[in-house]
Amino acid sequence: MAFFAILLAAAFVPTSAAQNVPSKGQSATLEVATWNMLFFGSGDIDEAQQFENARTVFEQSEIDVWGVQEIRDKSDFNRLIDSLGAGYEGALATGNDFLRLGFIWRTDVVETASVEHILTDSRREFGNRAPLKLEADVALPDTSLTVTFITLHAKASDGQENHMRRSDAADALKSRLDFGSLAGKPVVVLGDYNDEVDGSVHVGGDSPYADFRTDDEDYRFVSLPIEQNDLGTFCGDSDDCDFGRGNNRTYDHILITNELFSAYVDDSAMRYAALLDAFDGMGGDCDGEYVCTTSDHLPVFARFDFAGGTPVAPADVLAEARVEAPFPNPAHARATLRYTLRRSGAVTAALYDVLGRRIRTLASGRQAAGEHALSVPVEGLPAGAYFVRLRVPGGRAVVPVTVGR
Repeated sequence: MAFFAILLAAAFVPTSAAQNVPSKGQSATLEVATWNMLFFGSGDIDEAQQFENARTVFEQSEIDVWGVQEIRDKSDFNRLIDSLGAGYEGALATGNDFLRLGFIWRTDVVETASVEHILTDSRREFGNRAPLKLEADVALPDTSLTVTFITLHAKASDGQENHMRRSDAADALKSRLDFGSLAGKPVVVLGDYNDEVDGSVHVGGDSPYADFRTDDEDYRFVSLPIEQNDLGTFCGDSDDCDFGRGNNRTYDHILITNELFSAYVDDSAMRYAALLDAFDGMGGDCDGEYVCTTSDHLPVFARFDFAGGTPVAPADVLAEARVEAPFPNPAHARATLRYTLRRSGAVTAALYDVLGRRIRTLASGRQAAGEHALSVPVEGLPAGAYFVRLRVPGGRAVVPVTVGR
């Protein structure tokens, strides 16, 4: 915990402002949201007004867990948590991050929590902002479970290099979720992805997050319909967050693992568009509109109902395929991985290093039931440990491969 401040709310409870923000919270369900707060506490816009508007959003929305980005002033963040009263706690990265990540949660829903950075070896790929992880014991009226939340703020800006950094960051995150310490756990990834997920708005072509989209048995962007309906979440200086058909930017998304598919409430993921009208008449350089007083991003929220379905374990690849150890092992030029499929379907395979970085794509396509041999070229790689991620119909496997000298 050396890198974080866990902030306990003060006993003081402020007098609530008029209900400008429609509540999204429900007592029997879990509501989560992501919000880029535009250099919160920096004074780039009226600091006092931004603070009060943010406090109003958190208090009146009644959302249970927030992943937040672009916190500039940690003292203002601490003061914000205090102002929300005893029903809220928060955690803020306190390293040298220029734009800090954080979490805010309701204490009647999150009973215990631990916070830490992940993927610090990929900090550069994440725009020098390593993702922040909150592991929370969630207590609802009829259900209690542990859920892992991750908040991220991807590398911004146009250009091929920045697109590649976002792609590399996505690969590192997916590797950690596929077969790292978070594999098999219910995970919600909240963030400003700084690109779209159904394509790239910066360089065209594939989204940096295409591998999550195609792996739809394991992952789902529940916020994808917002993007597909051409609704922007990055507003810039647009008062209505609308740059016209085909020109909107949906950068803020919520990704979940398959352990949460059955709990997600269909069509509940939405942008918090009501905020565009919530703060009119409160001052500022443009008559108090949201983008001039609060943020240039709209929050995105979603709902989970665990009474209707509990988290499920991922499918076991061994139920669908028999996988043999690679030969030779250690390998010098190449190894061969043999496996038998019990049914036909899509098969993907890739070689990764121990940091979860994808080294080579080995297979991608449909294969028939029966025996198969996968060539794993390792010539030119440094000696050490690697692994193949094999995805077959109904499951997946991780197969260690050692490269010798």
